[in-house]
Amino acid sequence: DNLRHPSKRHICCKGCSRFGKGEADAIVPRTDNGTEPLFAFYSKRCLPAIERVLRDGERKVTSFFPYISLKVVSYLEISHLDEVDKTFVNVNTERELKGAERGL
Repeated sequence: DNLRHPSKRHICCKGCSRFGKGEADAIVPRTDNGTEPLFAFYSKRCLPAIERVLRDGERKVTSFFPYISLKVVSYLEISHLDEVDKTFVNVNTERELKGAERGL
């Protein structure tokens, strides 16, 4: 449903995408909590590095970052985007989910 009816939170993705221009294999935003790999843009050029770390038994999402050209976008660079502060919310428990839903 979000793909058919994008919300303001999708503006952050659009904001990050403008930093690419093809020179990096991946564009990853960074907040005070570190990089946000689930909100990143990845080129198909990342596939060999991803396959390599998977073959080596790595399962951490960022384990292939040392093997690619990475562009990190600071929070300061995207902080002007509408509601970007609500984009990077960590939700791992029912309690965090309820808090996130109240904040929407």
